Amino acid sequence: MSTGSPYAEAFKRDGFVLIPKAIDHRVIGAIRREWEVFTRKPCVNLLPADAPAACFWRHVPGERKRMRPLSELPGLEHFALSGAATQYARQLALGLGFKRGDLRLLETVIFEKPPRQGGALAWHTDASFFPFFPHNQLAAWIPLDPVDRLNGTIQYAAGSQHTQALTPVDLHTGEPIGEPEDGLVPADPAAHGHEVVTLAMTPGDIAFHAALTWHASMPNPSERLRRALSLRFLLGRTRYAPRAGTTFAMCQQAAVAEGEPIRGPSFPVV
Repeated sequence: MSTGSPYAEAFKRDGFVLIPKAIDHRVIGAIRREWEVFTRKPCVNLLPADAPAACFWRHVPGERKRMRPLSELPGLEHFALSGAATQYARQLALGLGFKRGDLRLLETVIFEKPPRQGGALAWHTDASFFPFFPHNQLAAWIPLDPVDRLNGTIQYAAGSQHTQALTPVDLHTGEPIGEPEDGLVPADPAAHGHEVVTLAMTPGDIAFHAALTWHASMPNPSERLRRALSLRFLLGRTRYAPRAGTTFAMCQQAAVAEGEPIRGPSFPVV
């Protein structure tokens, strides 16, 4: 494993970094099989108040996120807390100047973009939806199937993390939620001078991106399924700072007063 510095330099420059072949394909296969078995069972939405959550989201208009305790998927839980992606996140955090112990697991999400109906997600920043400050969150995006521009891969606007686009948007339409007073990610980042990078990835690759990095994902008109896992982390001393449009689930789990640091069993140090 790298010491983190080559990846950190690219991350600081572009707001994202791709690490190829970072995870053993057998680990990815086990996560995929565990998720497939889990999704065949009836699943009532349940957000744990004092434990990490797993989120499941089909990228189809009208679909809603489902939340369950991460502990119900023990293989995924082990991977999220101590697997290869989290180890790379630790190394990247050190390369960015954070200390050991500064990394907390925020959320574990499995995205599914089904064949012929999985829609695009509009350009946005993760920070728009998170009730936190400072915006030092880190996301690991891990494909569970091969992804490319034909089946709905992820795109980044290189260097966009230096902006403050914090207005949340409807991810299916791109329309701002409320007044765009906090800066809005443009629908065409290239027209604003940013190189748009469209990633082709295979299971085992990881793309890390910053909370302020503009990103989007393409529709899936193909015959192939596109599933991906995202681990989201808090870096350093992150405070609870709710704003209009920030994610209700995070507000509920935070369980601290405005301005206080995020801590507790829902967001374990990893």
